[in-house]
Amino acid sequence: EENHNDAVAEGVKYLLYVEILRLGKKFIADGKVDFDERRILNAMHSTYHNGLSGNGDLDNIMEAVNDLPLK
Repeated sequence: EENHNDAVAEGVKYLLYVEILRLGKKFIADGKVDFDERRILNAMHSTYHNGLSGNGDLDNIMEAVNDLPLK
């Protein structure tokens, strides 16, 4: 059971990573982000980074997204 839970958590971590990366790149390419999109992306990143012990690979993307003007 513990190995199964670890595998599920690891899978969720990678799904969040891919989605945060995809959305972050999209918003950066668009040059803007709306408030709700940014809020949700930050919540996803917090879960990935803090809750699932993700590494810092997405920190630069998140910094760039958070610096974007709001649409």
